[in-house]
Amino acid sequence: MTLAVLEPATERVLAEIPRAGAEEADAAVARARSAYPAWRAVAPPDRARLLHRLADALAAERRRPPSAAGATREGAGANHRRGDERRTT
Repeated sequence: MTLAVLEPATERVLAEIPRAGAEEADAAVARARSAYPAWRAVAPPDRARLLHRLADALAAERRRPPSAAGATREGAGANHRRGDERRTT
């Protein structure tokens, strides 16, 4: 099952993405629960290091210039989208 991603101005289909339902959500929760004991066994300083690496990677992704596809997908020009990103960080 997929979900169509539409271009807001023309409603043209830009992409088809997988649609998740209750079964997929339940499976994700089950995987998270099964992974928790291993995560809990990681020493707190090591967990902190891993979380900081994740935060750094997310921040770097936010600093990347907006793509034309992203601006189009959101129905905004690149400059408008770039301004939106600054307000959310």
